Amino acid sequence: MSRHHGLPNTRDPSTPLRFAQDDSLCIGPSLNHSGLEASFWDFKLCDGFGSVWASCREYRYLLEVSATAGGVWTIGEPLLLAVDFRGSRSTKELPWSDATDNYGGVIMVVDLRSDFLSRPTPEMVEAMSKAALQKCSFGLREDPILLKLEGIAASMLGKEDALFFPTGTMCNQTAINIACSHGEKLIAETNSHVITSEASAPAVLSGVMPKLIDGERGFIEPNDLEDAIEEGDELRSRTSLIVLENTHNRSGGTVLTSNQTQRIYDVAHRHNIPIHLDGSRLFNAAVYLGISASDLCHCADSVSISLNKGLSAPMGAILAGSKAFIKEAVRIRQRFGGGWRPTNILAAAGIVALETMVERLAEDHRNAKQLAEGIAECKGVSIDPENVQTNLVIAKVNHPKLSIQEIIHKLKDRDILIIQFGPGSIRMVTYREINEDHVNEVIRNLLEITKT
Repeated sequence: MSRHHGLPNTRDPSTPLRFAQDDSLCIGPSLNHSGLEASFWDFKLCDGFGSVWASCREYRYLLEVSATAGGVWTIGEPLLLAVDFRGSRSTKELPWSDATDNYGGVIMVVDLRSDFLSRPTPEMVEAMSKAALQKCSFGLREDPILLKLEGIAASMLGKEDALFFPTGTMCNQTAINIACSHGEKLIAETNSHVITSEASAPAVLSGVMPKLIDGERGFIEPNDLEDAIEEGDELRSRTSLIVLENTHNRSGGTVLTSNQTQRIYDVAHRHNIPIHLDGSRLFNAAVYLGISASDLCHCADSVSISLNKGLSAPMGAILAGSKAFIKEAVRIRQRFGGGWRPTNILAAAGIVALETMVERLAEDHRNAKQLAEGIAECKGVSIDPENVQTNLVIAKVNHPKLSIQEIIHKLKDRDILIIQFGPGSIRMVTYREINEDHVNEVIRNLLEITKT
């Protein structure tokens, strides 16, 4: 008999819940979900796959189903809680038995630690389910779903070609490896991701020495860049690459404009030095400025984007550039262990991410601004909401009685998760599963905690 212990409802769990194979009516008594009565759930079969979407107002579930005699499908074990929750908090994954036995359904938590926590949309899961049934391709670049994703990405970024990667870090390090020989230098802003968060990979993987320049909100002044470039001689290695980051993580998701990028390009071009743009959140910058992503990276020789942050894909990143550059990137990606197969399942989610998730990033920006405005009123918390441009909120903490870690732990006790970001700051990130109610909940709790 199918199990139903994970479904929060009032019916007899020993009675299989059934519905017609033609997507019509659910058979069974009324369901009660978080106090909301529903006489039936809306089921939708995923074509050719043994799973089904079930929705009840705020929630959506992906369920495993099996065929029984008489052409009736029977619901089995819930596989995934796919959030579309508009209540005061989002949902937390738990073993279903634990969720039901201890909490009568689900535990709800507001997790602001990063936007890569965003789970795939129902459309992505359905696209992956369909892709999983297709025959896998052997070659590194022959799968039709993969080629469609790479083609869409190249077009959106205004580049000749693009390549699907497991991670943004691997994209960045592949670009560095192509541009630089052992012993050469790259120039990057001091707090850029390739310096602070990629495990010294430029030195370890490519033998490249970074030269760092302090920037203003991620922007390197062209005069400072000019002074830092070295042509190289018998004693000094030459500068072979300039790495930019847009949006700039450590500056709080700040945006480089196309004009700023052009000014840097003008210096780089005079010295015949390529530019790599770490655009993990490039679409956030484009949406903030109201321009296309290609407008922001037309000066860059190569650009990387993440699919699994604000765009909500389960994993993956894109590296784009010229056809010759991507041809070499295929080889370097393989060397770094990134030439995995099959790619079609995750590529299918990436297509949905690029086609449906870009414009909604503006909602994340509005929520981040609202969050910044609210926590600016908290005792011992310092932030200028005018500096919050996209979906990252970084605030200084100098509370007279509470340390940063004490504040973090007190919030965790209230099912709100944030992180320390540097010696005196906290970071909070908004994404698809964080809505206005969640933001108000965070503000209310942080005000209560810091009023001490």
